[in-house]
Amino acid sequence: MGCTCIARPTLPDSRGRDTTEVSKTERIPGIAHVTFTDSTMRVDPMLGDAIRYVAVDSVRFRQPDEPEATLVFVRDDANERSQGIESMGAGLGQSMARVSAVDALGSLWLAALWVAGLVLSLVAMMFGALRWVVRRLRRTPASVSVSRTAWRVAACAAAFVAMQALLLSIGSEDIQALGTRTAISASLWAAGILFGLGALIGAAITWQTPAVPGRWARVSLWTVRVVTSLNVVAATYLTLGGGIGWRTWV
Repeated sequence: MGCTCIARPTLPDSRGRDTTEVSKTERIPGIAHVTFTDSTMRVDPMLGDAIRYVAVDSVRFRQPDEPEATLVFVRDDANERSQGIESMGAGLGQSMARVSAVDALGSLWLAALWVAGLVLSLVAMMFGALRWVVRRLRRTPASVSVSRTAWRVAACAAAFVAMQALLLSIGSEDIQALGTRTAISASLWAAGILFGLGALIGAAITWQTPAVPGRWARVSLWTVRVVTSLNVVAATYLTLGGGIGWRTWV
């Protein structure tokens, strides 16, 4: 006999209730598929290798090479906590709450489409720059596209996201770089706000742009509309979760 569920990271408050104010930006990459059998449990995270656990008793589990239980399957109705997992291995402890497949897979698909949109925006920016160079060399007149401005704004928004990722990778080597007011932490804060503004401006421009004749012109316009709309969704999610406007220094 076996069962399966999908879990995401959560952060209990002082009363033990599930909260997500701090962990919203970690929810999507932390989603895992959990499978139970009579004596084992398998945790398949979205990132990384699957982890196998063996049962110690009906709710506690350990990895095969561990001497004692490091994971427990819990349900705490008294503190308004949902069914989930508490784990404590070699690193920091983690709390995970059970979620529906619609919640988990919907979040994954939205995140995947958003990342694809960011990549497409950066590719469009490089392609536009290449076309500009070729036109200058050949001295040919430029053909103006109605969605050109929208793609430029979307590319700038994607560049701000890439800047955030770069700054996080640099600052994560030293806690002081992000924990105090430095050029890295201030730039990270500013890049997040600029991405949010770029997402709103890009969406406003694209949805106010009138439709034009021509198959490829319509494809370009509707593609950038989808990309900028996904940017707005991502910016809203990151703002509510503290990823935008959150000062890492105190």
